[in-house]
Amino acid sequence: MSKPFKTYRQQLSILRNRGMEIKDGGKVIKILKRENYYSIINGYKDIFIDNNSTIEKFKMGTTFEDIYCIFEFDRNLRNIFKKTF
Repeated sequence: MSKPFKTYRQQLSILRNRGMEIKDGGKVIKILKRENYYSIINGYKDIFIDNNSTIEKFKMGTTFEDIYCIFEFDRNLRNIFKKTF
């Protein structure tokens, strides 16, 4: 069963409510429109989740940029391997 679409502002609110630090909401929304929430957040959030929390919360100090940098690094690395092999 698929989840109903959340607006970009709702997605931003979810991230903030889970403890993520977001300095420039407009920039994050532009990135989410281009890349999509699932690919960035669900694909790379695990190392940033606070395992001591009973609900899904990010570790203190986690920023959107932290997760997005790993997303970009992984994409670039995959592209290198595609070109090489």
